[in-house]
Amino acid sequence: INNGTGVVGVMPNRNIHLHIIKVFGAAGWTYSSDLSHAAKRCQAAGANVISMSLGGPVLNPLEQKVFGNLLSAGILPIAAAGNDGTKGTSYPAGYPSVVSVAAALYLVYVLEILKWRSTPVVKIVRDRVSGRHHDEDQAGD
Repeated sequence: INNGTGVVGVMPNRNIHLHIIKVFGAAGWTYSSDLSHAAKRCQAAGANVISMSLGGPVLNPLEQKVFGNLLSAGILPIAAAGNDGTKGTSYPAGYPSVVSVAAALYLVYVLEILKWRSTPVVKIVRDRVSGRHHDEDQAGD
């Protein structure tokens, strides 16, 4: 989407329809059967892509089958790889039929900054006149 300030998203013609389903209860967790049912509801609503910002450490055969069937039907499932810093697999992102998404580049950038700064406090500042980015040292380094 074009916001008029130089940033254009992947849908510049604004031709997008969202179908949002809540799968977590008040306790902050859900059953695999609820997630599978929600994915099928997205399919029934005509979704081409299902984006999920959720995951857990346990492979579930029902989920795996549902997401495999969705991909076979031409629907692209996308899920968060997890953000807890572990090396374990997160599901549904770990299923072969699901695209796993993570923020690896941000972490690499932060680690590069920490390698050369004696005090790891960095603020990225945008110069409003030139539009350039600068590192601003907040710790008096």
